[in-house]
Amino acid sequence: MEMKLKNRERFLSTILDSIDEGVIATNEEGSVTFINPYALKLTGWKRKDILNQPLQQLFAIENYRNILICHLSRIVSSQNDS
Repeated sequence: MEMKLKNRERFLSTILDSIDEGVIATNEEGSVTFINPYALKLTGWKRKDILNQPLQQLFAIENYRNILICHLSRIVSSQNDS
């Protein structure tokens, strides 16, 4: 049963790691337990530096500017493609 659970966890992690959307998961205390590569790219963090840290640390004020610029760039780019 435990092996089946581990395989399922690995399968789901692979899916979440491969999508082009930022995915972040926390535990009940609000500490980061999972962050996919796209979320790392958006936030500028390294996985080893943010895992088990409070979610508030991930989204410190200085990161909001970078996230906003990234999202605005995507919006403008998609409107230009239309």
